[in-house]
Formats: sequence, C-alpha cells, structure tokens
Amino acid sequence: MESDIKYLKERFGNESHFKVPEGYFENLTSQVIERLPERNAKLVSPVQSFWMRNRYTFAVAACVCACVFGITIYISSLTQNSQATPIEASIHNSPDYSTIDCVADYTMIDNEDIYALVSEY
Repeated sequence: MESDIKYLKERFGNESHFKVPEGYFENLTSQVIERLPERNAKLVSPVQSFWMRNRYTFAVAACVCACVFGITIYISSLTQNSQATPIEASIHNSPDYSTIDCVADYTMIDNEDIYALVSEY
C-alpha cells in the first residue's frame, strides 16, 4: 500500500487537483435562497382514521375485558375445586371415617399394602 501512495506522490505530487472558485462558499446561501420560488406554506393537518384516533381507548377496553374475564374464570375454577361432590362430602364427614382412612385415601394404599407395612415391623 505504501508503494502505491509513493507512486502516486511521485507521479502527481502533493498538490490537490480539485479547486473551488474563490468566494464560492461566502455567497452560496444567498444564491440558493434567490433561486427558490416564493410560495406560501400551507399547514395541513394529518387525517387520522377512527381506529387510529381511538386506539388507546380500545387497548384499555381490551385489557379491562381480559382482566375481568380472567378473574371470573379463576374464581369459578376455585369454587368448583373447593366444592366436593355429595358422595365425597358424606364419606369424609361420617363418624366412621378416621384420619387413617384420610391418609390411606390420599396415599392411595389399600388394605394389603397396610398389612405388608405393619408386618414388616
């Protein structure tokens, strides 16, 4: 790369071959302004559609609907899960149903498994 630069300097020298006429930049702005056509600027208001003007209102309404719908489903699922069927409620509330029976139902072990566990000790 240095050899290319050295070659160019030997061939053309350090002198810049591009020149600007004298006083060009001092008068440039006035020349450009003189060449512009005169016209009155009109203020144009942008036309927006109904949906664009009310997009934030629609977004807020959609969020409120989603929250209400979600909370309603959540509450209904809680009430459905907490209500036991009448058969389960009658079994769990009977005087013959003891804590041991609750644990056995929860762990899903039957009488044979209980006998096997008791006989090991």
